[in-house]
Amino acid sequence: MNTTVRIVSNKTTLRFPASLPGEKGEAANRSGCVMVSPSTSGSSALTTGTSKAVVRIPSELGGMVLTDAGAGLSSPSTSGPVTVQMRRVRAGASVNMLTTEIAIDQNEYDSVTGTAGIINQSNRAVQAGDHIHFDVTSAGNSALGLVISFTFQPV
Repeated sequence: MNTTVRIVSNKTTLRFPASLPGEKGEAANRSGCVMVSPSTSGSSALTTGTSKAVVRIPSELGGMVLTDAGAGLSSPSTSGPVTVQMRRVRAGASVNMLTTEIAIDQNEYDSVTGTAGIINQSNRAVQAGDHIHFDVTSAGNSALGLVISFTFQPV
């Protein structure tokens, strides 16, 4: 069974693998992925902006914490890095979930070779009904197909 979370800005569906209550270890993790730049080819290059994608946290993820975040591109930036911030919005109040943004360096395809997003320990917990916004703070040049992955785990 999967939990489905709708991405507001581009109507893509995100699925979290389900596990049974009380499961521990890897089976209890919930991972997701959002595509921020719907184009993986052509001329629709990534642009900067807030709330490029938004996901809603379902009740079964309530009380979990963000433990990992990364990003990749189908076509890298030809000039400058691509940087992304994850922002949690709860009851209208917004906080950054990362103290250091995810960065994909110029001519690179993934943040694994750039700067990993460093999770803000004070803002990593989520509650049912929270919204996670994905903000592109730097789009580089000619970058395509931005995909952001993230993992939540029980405390």
